[in-house]
Amino acid sequence: LWKGILMGDLLLKGYCRVAPFDKKAGETRREFESILRDSAHSFREGAAFTRVLEDAFARFSRIERKDVAKPLVGIVGEIFVRCNPFSCDRVLEWILEAGAEPWLAPMSEWVLFTSFIHRYEARKTKNLGEMVRSYLSNSFLSRLEHQAQEATGGLLDARREPPTADMVEAGEKYFPVEFNAEAILSAGRAALFIDRDGADMVVNVSPFTCMPGTITGAIFRQMSSRKGIPIVNMYYDGTVGVNERITTFLKNLKNTAS
Repeated sequence: LWKGILMGDLLLKGYCRVAPFDKKAGETRREFESILRDSAHSFREGAAFTRVLEDAFARFSRIERKDVAKPLVGIVGEIFVRCNPFSCDRVLEWILEAGAEPWLAPMSEWVLFTSFIHRYEARKTKNLGEMVRSYLSNSFLSRLEHQAQEATGGLLDARREPPTADMVEAGEKYFPVEFNAEAILSAGRAALFIDRDGADMVVNVSPFTCMPGTITGAIFRQMSSRKGIPIVNMYYDGTVGVNERITTFLKNLKNTAS
């Protein structure tokens, strides 16, 4: 399961890394759909997940790309909604169509965070058995994550995810670790998108009435003002077309830059 999650995250990230720079419109999208089918088949048939990723990223690397600069948009927020195209009204495609490069915080982020919290609580309570179990769990998850990243052949070297500890440290400026929910992750990752990765804009994705999303939305208004980078809070209730707001922000962003 963990290998499958890592593969899905990285294949989607490969698509987002290449698609904004297509020389032939739509080529990356067509190749991505083929890569997904072929990768799923190979994985089901028992191929090593690193080999599947190597083959997939060799195909990504062969796509002809324009050498142009594009705004970078980081996406944080509620894990299911941001990772489910229907629930977030295809937010990735809206960003791509607006002429920017989306960088979606991956699903694996949540698995690594829950494992991090397990280790944190075990150390806090000095429970030796849980400390050993959490160490082994974290080691296993991190080792496979590293193997998966290395199998991408360098295409994603500039799009590596920060360590969970770094996100928590950045998020602690706004929430205590004991808050133990995605709000600290969203705040920490948004801050690192800006300070570490040079994002030109951040989108905070939440379902309508989501409590962590409402809390982070308030925090992000302060963060955006302090850092001078737009952070757009998006709340989804099934309405189609709400992402037009993101397009408006991106148009203003490009107009300001020019």
